[in-house]
Amino acid sequence: MPMKRHLYPPEWRAIALAVKQAADWTCRECGRVCRRAGEPYVDWILRVDNWEALEHPRRFVLTVAHLDHDPSNNVSSNLRALCSVCHLRHDAGHHALSASHTRAVKRAAGTLPLEQASHAGGGHVPGQMAQVTTAEAAR
Repeated sequence: MPMKRHLYPPEWRAIALAVKQAADWTCRECGRVCRRAGEPYVDWILRVDNWEALEHPRRFVLTVAHLDHDPSNNVSSNLRALCSVCHLRHDAGHHALSASHTRAVKRAAGTLPLEQASHAGGGHVPGQMAQVTTAEAAR
């Protein structure tokens, strides 16, 4: 899920870098050694001695997660260095709740796209995106 940068403080890059450095560029959940900022790709591959990284380099990106999902809460006890896989896993429940809320708001406003409405119990023509009313979405 893309980062909503406007929710983060101006000094977020420095905060995140400090958390990653404190973790020695290692995921605090699974122990995966990740690529350092600016580290040449070849040097990183040799340093970690993990050839899986050649096939799946995005799994080795270190990120910083807000444990409470609040980007304005940047106290160190709320931040954790996680690889991209573990970060997505950490955020999965939060993302599901957010998506559910968004669909409910759109459904109440009568603006749920047809494709999403079909997932809520209606039918549709594949690839067709049209606006439907709340009554249509409920079918």
